[in-house]
Amino acid sequence: MPKSLHSVEDHVADIVSARERATGGKFQAAAPGAERVADVIDAAGLEISKALSESEFKWSKTRRTLTRRTKHFSHEISFQGDAENTSGIHIGVSVHTCVRSKELGAWRETNAGRNYSGVWASQIGYLDGSFNYLKWQLLDKDRRQSEIDSIVSTIEVLALPAFEPFRFKGELVEHLLQLNQLARNPYNAIDIALWLGNVAAAKEFLNQYLRTKEHARKEFLGHYENELRKLSPIPPTDSPEQRLAWVLVRNGVELEDA
Repeated sequence: MPKSLHSVEDHVADIVSARERATGGKFQAAAPGAERVADVIDAAGLEISKALSESEFKWSKTRRTLTRRTKHFSHEISFQGDAENTSGIHIGVSVHTCVRSKELGAWRETNAGRNYSGVWASQIGYLDGSFNYLKWQLLDKDRRQSEIDSIVSTIEVLALPAFEPFRFKGELVEHLLQLNQLARNPYNAIDIALWLGNVAAAKEFLNQYLRTKEHARKEFLGHYENELRKLSPIPPTDSPEQRLAWVLVRNGVELEDA
């Protein structure tokens, strides 16, 4: 079963515990017969990929990532080892999900002034809305299979359904509008809406964001008006809000409040 970390205190306690176990093991030869951390994680990733073969994910050992490609998107499940992992002492791993699009990345380079293909990402434990950061321990050979089975089950229950809205471009904007996290960080969502030609959705993402930061509305509109006057050929780098204003102006989005 995974360890569930919900609060900052949980994360701190987990780090301290891992460091205490690893003390003395770092920078020293592993005990005879101890399994290498990399070998354990790589073998687990390969076994998980076989269990998910019907879902068409392929395992990359170099990236420690399972990837499935659709026409417009790639779905990724990546495995991240703990910073304190030490052969024979501690082999912790967490699982993260991500959706990318080469098409979106190319659009951003031309229209948003950045090189980034990411559509959406989440730690797997956050997908059910509980925001519990999940980690698994693969050190114990006797318990390892149950940990791997738990990872597979968690992927099937949480990750695979989360990927479904990211199969077709037509359903994407409506799904993004339902994700509350985008109200706090609208930059990716606005890029995506403009990439899809949905100016109304781009405005709605912006309004969601500004409703959470009313104190910043006047400052943002100032950036927008300034970009309207300048029509800069390259994006500003002073702040994310300035870059966002540049993207909106560059893509012809008119704001009623400006």
